[in-house]
Amino acid sequence: MSINKQTINLLSNWGKWIRQGKGVPRCATQMECILRDVEPCAEKDPMRITDDDALMIDSIIARLLKRDPEMGGVLSEYYSSHDQSMRAISRMFDMPRTRVERLLASGEAWVDGVLEAKHMMAA
Repeated sequence: MSINKQTINLLSNWGKWIRQGKGVPRCATQMECILRDVEPCAEKDPMRITDDDALMIDSIIARLLKRDPEMGGVLSEYYSSHDQSMRAISRMFDMPRTRVERLLASGEAWVDGVLEAKHMMAA
């Protein structure tokens, strides 16, 4: 059983969305927020996730964190911090790297299953 590549792509783009603070307007007035959204961005790697999709992934990960804090923490840390290696995450959670890898794979599979269930319910 393999994880859908679209799920990995969504998780990766969710991580970029988190790092860039796309969901949280960082402006003092409403006009600044409007101008920020209208002006074209000169990003090297444009986002390929809508706020709605990112919020959906965010809520799925929040459910996972509540259900299994270790698995959710590893998954969240891996995708939301761009430069973290497995070794750094294993140190952060004080567990062997192989366990971190298994938790990450399990978390990805869990998110994939939730997305698949949502897709089946919508069809």
